[in-house]
Amino acid sequence: MKKVIETGIQKRFADIDMFRHVNNIHQQAYLDLGKTDYYRRVLALDALIHNPTLVIVSASTEFIGQVRYEDEITVRSWVERAGGKSITLRQQIVCSDRGGGAVKTESESVLVCFDLHTQQTRELPDAWRAAIDG
Repeated sequence: MKKVIETGIQKRFADIDMFRHVNNIHQQAYLDLGKTDYYRRVLALDALIHNPTLVIVSASTEFIGQVRYEDEITVRSWVERAGGKSITLRQQIVCSDRGGGAVKTESESVLVCFDLHTQQTRELPDAWRAAIDG
């Protein structure tokens, strides 16, 4: 069973537009918070200083429903697939208070293991693979 990490999100006033919606750009930032939380909690990886690290090579996001100012939200993150040098990370922004856990946003990112010194891709470390498989 893959590990699913839930990251609580605190919205800021600046995230909200005049219709009391969270702007889509800010939702992307919430997904990034979920990514770094997954890296830290599952892979024991500080993406800013760890070598090798993971770099995003592809990302897509589907905005399913509105995220509003008053919504309590979390980001769910899990690895759907681990290849030789890459992982496919799935994420959801979920409304955790009203709506009973309704998924508002879904995202898929392909991340590649990258060596910062050699500037080359490399195989996923065995420790990461073991942590992902839990």
